[in-house]
Amino acid sequence: LEEEEEDVQKSFAALERLGCLANLEPKDDTKSDDEPTDSLTTARTFLRNLDRKQTPAAARDILVETGIWHPHTNLDLIRLAPPVEFSSSLQKEADDLVSGRTAPVVDLDEERRMDLTHLDAFAIDEASTMEIDDALSLELLPTDGDGTNKPPVHK
Repeated sequence: LEEEEEDVQKSFAALERLGCLANLEPKDDTKSDDEPTDSLTTARTFLRNLDRKQTPAAARDILVETGIWHPHTNLDLIRLAPPVEFSSSLQKEADDLVSGRTAPVVDLDEERRMDLTHLDAFAIDEASTMEIDDALSLELLPTDGDGTNKPPVHK
């Protein structure tokens, strides 16, 4: 895309902004709070010119078909755009924690916690959830022949 004309690049950038809404509920995929309406309009116009539906799913499909996105691209990472670099003061604080120069944060609930990191857990939160913190796993327990399984819910 870098070799394409500026208007084509802008259209594909708008298509990416629309396409990353594809995994949201239909009521949530019209506009995110910080998304300029004109970029979504640009994306929908681009789709209309290609005789495609003007939906986030159609935008995502084109981006996958053209090889710009992989079929398993994490749309939440694109939509939420989490920081990948941190301020020097935050980086220093993290380095100090890792190196032991700063006392670790005390976990007041440590005695009540059970380590479940050995279990395969599957998130069950809504696609639009901001804090992914609900999960299910299945742990096969020794039984007396009744085949009872324990489905823990992680919160």
